[in-house]
Amino acid sequence: MYILISDFYYQSNPSYFSARGEWLERIKKYYPNYADISTDDVEEILLYSSKKADAGLYAKTIRCAEYSADENYLRINYGDVLSDSEMNCDFVRKNIYTILRRKRILTGNEFAPSVVFLDDIRDYKYVKNGGNKNLVNQNLLDKLTGLVSNNDWIGVLKCCPRANLIENDKIWNDPECLSKLAFSLSKLAMRSMKHPSAQDLQRKEENTAFFFKVCERCIELDPYSSMHKSTLAYFLYDRYKTGCRQEDFDRAKSLYEELIDTSTYSFKEQYRYANLLRKHYELPDNRFSPEFYKEFSRVIRQYEIVIESYEQLSEKEKKNQKNNYRKALYQYVGLQYDRQIGRYWDIYFDHNFRGDDVPDYMIDNQAADLIKRCVFYIDSVKEMSPDVPTAENINEKPGYFDIRYRAAQLTMAKGYWLLLQNYPSEKYLPFFDVAVEMLTSALAIARQLRNDGARFMFPDHIKFPLAICYYLKNKPNECSRCFERAQPWMQFEHARICLLQGNIGDAIDILEQIPEKDLCKRKANDLLKQIRGEI
Repeated sequence: MYILISDFYYQSNPSYFSARGEWLERIKKYYPNYADISTDDVEEILLYSSKKADAGLYAKTIRCAEYSADENYLRINYGDVLSDSEMNCDFVRKNIYTILRRKRILTGNEFAPSVVFLDDIRDYKYVKNGGNKNLVNQNLLDKLTGLVSNNDWIGVLKCCPRANLIENDKIWNDPECLSKLAFSLSKLAMRSMKHPSAQDLQRKEENTAFFFKVCERCIELDPYSSMHKSTLAYFLYDRYKTGCRQEDFDRAKSLYEELIDTSTYSFKEQYRYANLLRKHYELPDNRFSPEFYKEFSRVIRQYEIVIESYEQLSEKEKKNQKNNYRKALYQYVGLQYDRQIGRYWDIYFDHNFRGDDVPDYMIDNQAADLIKRCVFYIDSVKEMSPDVPTAENINEKPGYFDIRYRAAQLTMAKGYWLLLQNYPSEKYLPFFDVAVEMLTSALAIARQLRNDGARFMFPDHIKFPLAICYYLKNKPNECSRCFERAQPWMQFEHARICLLQGNIGDAIDILEQIPEKDLCKRKANDLLKQIRGEI
């Protein structure tokens, strides 16, 4: 048994430690068998201070002179000093937190108890020594660090042994150098190519296999380090986005659930975990399965945890994680919009064309609260994003047009909420007026950027909600212009607007012109059957 004691009176060379009441309860919580220990059970005590002012002081290893404890009291008398170690108190404190998070004794931002009991000598050695830091070649590490900082992944590979030789090289026992190699291999293996050759694909497979080999070795050498597991988890997540392998999802999920509890950068891992769950939910087989609502709720809850956790970060951490927080807010809004809020247009069409009833859950107070929350979040995203799009920032995700498009849709949702409850036009039309201003402004800025030579995907999709606004404002000419040179999916929506306007012939012509090979053709054929009374 090894005991780690954080003594408040460390600087004054105390001769014993005692705890009762609240302080003892905290020790009990993490080690309820504390009262069963005898003096002979204690191999060694590591004494340190967790106070910031004492961070640079050296910790001490001492003998246990006497250990006495009962239900209400704990006292540990200090014996001879075995060594004034070369490890400072801050080093010990960080390693203790690493161990406790790794064992899932601590989660989140909890403080460690003042007395920690360790049964495993390997854990105690880690606290005293940290991870395996025995560098084989400091010069190589310095060189690899420089190459990684310059994103020279190929340069890193050239400095290291090949996959079939690395196990016989000294680097195989150096987690510091291997971690640089693993990170570089992950970048090469994740690199996307538009038209990869057979050689490119083979090289990518080789880099992937090499990456797994090196990363697993890093974890084996330094099992308490979260860095290696974070690299592996992100690689599996990235591969899952394209390959959708269930085994990649399962292992990445397991790693992220561990990292959330153990990593120093738990907020970043929480955000990536939410993205992993979202990707899994959005797969067609999952999104339309009987369990879809349960899956959706799980994803939404994880993004809520990320959003709530951000407020608990220090100002420095908030600055570092601001972009991930911004993206989390945007993803939350997007998920809620796609699942419920975005259905307003379909419900409006079915209500007016087929006479379907409007679901109560779309026009109750809970729906209003959801819209309000999403508006607040998208406004927050807007505040954290550039006010003016430029050639340099236009392709950021979420970008200028993504945010304004979503904000306009949410403004329209406020109008739909009133419209579907038969409020008078003076109540709901102002929301569609505001949406028109937002959308036309975004399109004007996009045209100016295109004229200035900026390279980006022109936001033609903005024209569809704009067309709906013009239809509701009874401006048919402006509405029709929104569908000039439209993609098939927008042609389908144009046909629906024509039906609501009473232009059945125009609607049929538009639907019949949608190409057979387009994904929208099935919906077009179903609507044609409805129009012709075939179903």
